[in-house]
Amino acid sequence: MPRPSPLVLASLVALSCLQAAVSLNEGSSGECTEYPCRKPWEKSTEGVYCPAGLADVITSAGDAALTHHAGKTDGSSGIVNTYGPDGEQTVAWNSPATECTSSGWEDHTHVESFNGPTAIAFKRHGLVAFIADTANNVIRSIKTRQHFTKTAAGSPDGTAGFQDGPGTSALFDAPEGVAIHPTEKFAYVADTNNHVIRYIDITLDSATVVSTAAGTVSFTAGSDCLGGCSGTAGQDDGTAFGTATFQSPKHIVFHPSGDYALIVDGTGSSFHIRKLGAGMVSTLTTGAARANAVNGIAFGLGGVFALFTEQNAIHRIEMSDSAVTTVMGVAGTAGTADGTGVAATFTSPAGIAVADTGTIAIVADGANLIRAVQMDLVGNDHVVTTIAGAGGADANDGNTSPEDGIGPLTTKFSQPKGVALAPAPAGGDALFALIADTGNNIIKKL
Repeated sequence: MPRPSPLVLASLVALSCLQAAVSLNEGSSGECTEYPCRKPWEKSTEGVYCPAGLADVITSAGDAALTHHAGKTDGSSGIVNTYGPDGEQTVAWNSPATECTSSGWEDHTHVESFNGPTAIAFKRHGLVAFIADTANNVIRSIKTRQHFTKTAAGSPDGTAGFQDGPGTSALFDAPEGVAIHPTEKFAYVADTNNHVIRYIDITLDSATVVSTAAGTVSFTAGSDCLGGCSGTAGQDDGTAFGTATFQSPKHIVFHPSGDYALIVDGTGSSFHIRKLGAGMVSTLTTGAARANAVNGIAFGLGGVFALFTEQNAIHRIEMSDSAVTTVMGVAGTAGTADGTGVAATFTSPAGIAVADTGTIAIVADGANLIRAVQMDLVGNDHVVTTIAGAGGADANDGNTSPEDGIGPLTTKFSQPKGVALAPAPAGGDALFALIADTGNNIIKKL
């Protein structure tokens, strides 16, 4: 009997997992049931295949809560993992993960730590998140349902440098961007201080391999970066590896087709939005007509356009002709007003994420807020609403235990920079969002 192809086997496994998840997470009425030891507000955000999701939070008051997902609650920095590169547990929880109490997961103290996390990218329907742990010079991965954290690539002790190689033998220098290809076989990393784009083979979570995908480098030894490299800063277009140059690339996102990626490159008014695909790098637009750096970028529905955050506004760039228009906020005018389109105001917006359906988006606002957008798929009447954050000065909630269940509008942030939406199956909008609370060294979940 012929052996089924890998694609057929993968499809059968995915189908069986989906059927099992749905049977476990839905009640007889077809609605989501609460997880054991979880509070009621988590019933629609904790299950990967739960039909309800973040859209409920955006469109109504709903039963929602902002939860502390990973990182030391007191905001202290570090590079502690709960699991090692081979899946071995390295640090124990303060109480057994199987313990069932009236307050559930709140009883478990966070032991993992981050240092200035920025970008977040999902794979496996939100089961795994990759995080650019910028000040630690590594890419971390989190299993979102078990809260297990490990270093996927980069030095376990946070050493900065430029070196290709297996997982934790590789070195990065303050990476600020990470994106996972639609095939989920590899990721791109904007290796900011090395002025290059790195490639991580993530086919196996336990055996990542890092190489350099784009940029111009000088070899420290030999003819590759296995012995170390140094990157050349610049903004030249051309052949991806060896001719094109980057200047502190910060943000990166794959087109839904996987054919190319967009990269935010440069600082201040020198920023460029670059296109990396088919072995070439080209420039779509520059910051010559604007004054501030771009702080985030995401594709809209179908990849026809992308949205980027810059100068207190959100702009739209067409993939067909690179035309740029302002669709939300007012360039040069800071504020926190909710509203429709350009009637809304932002304050130095940073990370942005758009659901696969294109109907909702979230934005990390520099006023220490999380803003949600109900996207207008026909015109530009996008409705902006504040869904999390007390606003005001940088702050930490200061709790000594995870702040699970805190009201979204009363929680405090400190310079949130990264946001990501976990994709939902069967055409749903999004199940939950992860937020990089950068100044607090915490990953929060909405």
